[in-house]
Amino acid sequence: MDADWQAEHFSARRIGHGKKAKGTANTRAFDPRRSFGVYQLQCPALAKVAQGSTADVSRARDTLEIHGLVDGRDDALMCTLSVAGLVQGVAVLAGSRKVLGYVVRELEEEEQEDEAESSAGEDVDEDMSSIERADERERRRYQAFEKNSFRSPKFWMRWRAVIHTVASDKGTSEAGGERQTVEVDGGYVVFSGSDCSGFQGTISCACLGLENVKITGAKVVSKATECRLGWMDVALLRTESSTEGGRLERAM
Repeated sequence: MDADWQAEHFSARRIGHGKKAKGTANTRAFDPRRSFGVYQLQCPALAKVAQGSTADVSRARDTLEIHGLVDGRDDALMCTLSVAGLVQGVAVLAGSRKVLGYVVRELEEEEQEDEAESSAGEDVDEDMSSIERADERERRRYQAFEKNSFRSPKFWMRWRAVIHTVASDKGTSEAGGERQTVEVDGGYVVFSGSDCSGFQGTISCACLGLENVKITGAKVVSKATECRLGWMDVALLRTESSTEGGRLERAM
C-alpha cells in the first residue's frame, strides 16, 4: 500500500470537535488518532515466563502497537502485540465489551469491508456530497468514542497470538522442545489521558496460567504504521511457522 496511506485515509475529512460540554478542557471528545503509535510494554508476569524459555532477550522488544481503526469500522482499534520470545500476534481495542465482541466476530467470519460497514448500520444519504459523507463518518467516529470523553479513556482488549513455550512432554516432535499454540484471550487498557502518552491495564492468558495480570505501556513512537497482519492471519502464519521455522516472528 502507498506509504502515505494514513494521510490519504484522513484526507478530505474535516475533523470535528465532538460534543460540547460544560466543564474544563479535559471534557473534550476523545480523538482515537492520538492513541496511534508504539508503546513499550511492561508486564512482570509475562516477562518472567518469557525469561524462563528464552535467555538474554531484551524486554525493550515487548510492545503494543496501535496501527489505526479496524478496516470498515469507526469504533475499534487494530493493534499488534509482541512479547519477545513468548507472544506474537494481534489485538483489537474497543470502548465496550459489546462492540469488541461484535468486531471480533466480524474478523473471525472474514466479512468483506462493505458488509461490515453495512452491518454496522451506517445510514448515509446517497445524495450526500463526498465532504458531507466524510463529515458524517467523522461524527460517527467521535460518537463511537464518546464514552471516553469525560474520564481516562478505557478500552477492552481481545488478542489473538502465537504463544511460544517450552514443551514439557519428552515425546514432543517440535525442534528444541518448543511448543507453539494459537491462543485467544483478553484484557483492558486505560490511557493516562486524552494525549495517550501511556496506559495501565491487565491481560490474561489461560494457557500460561495468567489472569488479569498488570500491564503498563509508555508511548515511544507516535507515528502510526500499517498493520501487516489480520486477525485470522495469525493462525495461517502459525501453521507455516510450525513447518518452516517461525514465519510469524519474521513477519511481525
